[in-house]
Amino acid sequence: MGVQSALLDMARFPAEWSLSVRVEDGGSSFQVALSDGEVVKDTDVSGVWWRRTRQYGVSEALGNGDHRSFALAECHALIEGWSQTLGRRMINPIGPETIIDNKPYQLHVAAQLGMNPPRTMVTNSPGHARRFWCEGERKTIAKQVASRGDAPSPLTQLVEENAVQQLPLLRAAGPCLLQEAIPLGTDIRVTVIDDELFAAEIRIEAAGSQFDWRSDPRRRTLPHRLPGNVAASIRTFMRRTGLRYGAFDFRIDPDGVYRFLEVNVAGQYLWVEIETGQMISRAIASALSHVPEVD
Repeated sequence: MGVQSALLDMARFPAEWSLSVRVEDGGSSFQVALSDGEVVKDTDVSGVWWRRTRQYGVSEALGNGDHRSFALAECHALIEGWSQTLGRRMINPIGPETIIDNKPYQLHVAAQLGMNPPRTMVTNSPGHARRFWCEGERKTIAKQVASRGDAPSPLTQLVEENAVQQLPLLRAAGPCLLQEAIPLGTDIRVTVIDDELFAAEIRIEAAGSQFDWRSDPRRRTLPHRLPGNVAASIRTFMRRTGLRYGAFDFRIDPDGVYRFLEVNVAGQYLWVEIETGQMISRAIASALSHVPEVD
């Protein structure tokens, strides 16, 4: 698109590139000095793509544990403060991404917007968990509560009788997320960048992958046409939460209802683009190339 770009590797900060934020009357400005000598000023930047950053590269010369912790905290404070000043030039804005990258909260928002999420229980109470499992006629799945950008999430699985016997461990191991198991239906991934939606249908072949398409290496991904009301609810979700990018997962139940499962604020998209031909990368590049009208 004829727009210059620069890569900032957080693992090389603060040793190999520098960031300076200057605050004066009226606001702040910043300047980044790259390792090759290039300087990037605030007014040069139309957008920043922020995804799965690595730990800061504080020098090993700081052998003292307290000193290293102090240096890491100082690096984090500068980078986080700078990223907040970028506002909606950031994809995603740090504040909204941090808030919505929480499954209990995003399910709450989806329920408020009528996006039909499955019945869900997040709890560390063995009694409440068992009761929820029984209410679902033992057709309940278990999922990870927290997202971890540095590691793959465990596969979604059906909660069997032997797992229910282990529920007392919740007191020691922490909460779990239990959810109504939606009968085998059609899985939909919707990649959203600002106002553009790219919907794809994921078809599985392996019988054991009915609750998590990631476990089927033979799955196929095809373009999908979303109903207008579903597309509208996704756009409303994006506006309500302040996100600019999100990878939404739905399942169409036997009655044809689109059921919201979750939104991954840093979800992978390239495999969808490769298999469907949808031009997601170009949409992201376009969004990064233009300063948002409202900041």
